[in-house]
Amino acid sequence: MIPQIVPAILESTFPEIVQRITEMQGQYNYVQVDVIDGKYAPSITWPYNKLAEIHRAREHTQTLPVDFEVDLMVRDPERTLSAWLSTRAKRIIIHYRSTLNLARCIDDVKRAKKEVSIALTAGDTFDKDLSLLASVDAIQCMGIERVGFQRQPFHEDSIALIKKIKKTLPRVHICVDGAVSPKTIGVLYQAGARQFAVGSALFRGDLLENKKELEQALIDIKK
Repeated sequence: MIPQIVPAILESTFPEIVQRITEMQGQYNYVQVDVIDGKYAPSITWPYNKLAEIHRAREHTQTLPVDFEVDLMVRDPERTLSAWLSTRAKRIIIHYRSTLNLARCIDDVKRAKKEVSIALTAGDTFDKDLSLLASVDAIQCMGIERVGFQRQPFHEDSIALIKKIKKTLPRVHICVDGAVSPKTIGVLYQAGARQFAVGSALFRGDLLENKKELEQALIDIKK
């Protein structure tokens, strides 16, 4: 499978999300929109800073000029999942620790005919749910220790997590989010990841130059 770099957009307001996409100047046609409720992780992003905005998610995201997935870093995502399922999102990402109703969430996303991904961190114990995880489209392995914060150091244990997913769930697409950079993307690819959500390593500084560095790192590791 061809590796894919996906810009990860984490902003406080919807206009800021639009601005990020505008900055990409047509370089990417698929992005990850990160949303945080301030409960599952301490920070708060659009639309959870104004709860009424959640129910306008469809209206807002309808205007985005790119395809997108939504990373739900929220507690009890089943409470607001219907709002996100009404959007154009291609994939919904649900964090393993965020809900006691994981099977229900997966089923709801599938019935909406969207892809479903489950986000795991290196500390998650998920062996009892392997059969359930085998039914999803993707597993997002977190490359950082604390969910919801950019510019964190790379968590080395994420490599072992990726390798375990590749071994135990060989048919599931493996993604990585967090601390993806030119220094880490190669080893993540070697471990088995094929999609890379990139935030600060892409948007800090010159976006085009950063894009080239990430792509070159992948080329170098595949030689």
